[in-house]
Amino acid sequence: MQKYQAICTDLGYLTEAQAFYLDEIKFDYELSRLTLKGEMKGEFCQPARPEQWLDYELSFSDISGFKFLDLDMTEEAPCEGFQEVLASDWLATMPGDSMDEQRHLIFVSNDDVIEVICHAFDLSWRIQE
Repeated sequence: MQKYQAICTDLGYLTEAQAFYLDEIKFDYELSRLTLKGEMKGEFCQPARPEQWLDYELSFSDISGFKFLDLDMTEEAPCEGFQEVLASDWLATMPGDSMDEQRHLIFVSNDDVIEVICHAFDLSWRIQE
């Protein structure tokens, strides 16, 4: 059975969907990289940064698949914020030995649900001025 686990980042555990606003999605086929850019409310970071907004860039590398859904088109988001799916049904259906090194990650923003099967991710951010 699938379980969801919050991912520890430099900004703490980001488990609030309303924290994220997604502005741009870029898929680079040659590099097998998916990049999300947007802004987030600092009050949901750990430690909290009340009244601050941060620009973020979240990149997934060596991806084997991704799904993009409008949050309004789903009955219910599977989780909130940025989490990993443990015992992933989707990952279990993918063939190949290299899948052992892949992770099933979910990013839920205020409007979208993005699921990614990837090897690694990188989150960079800066405080807006």
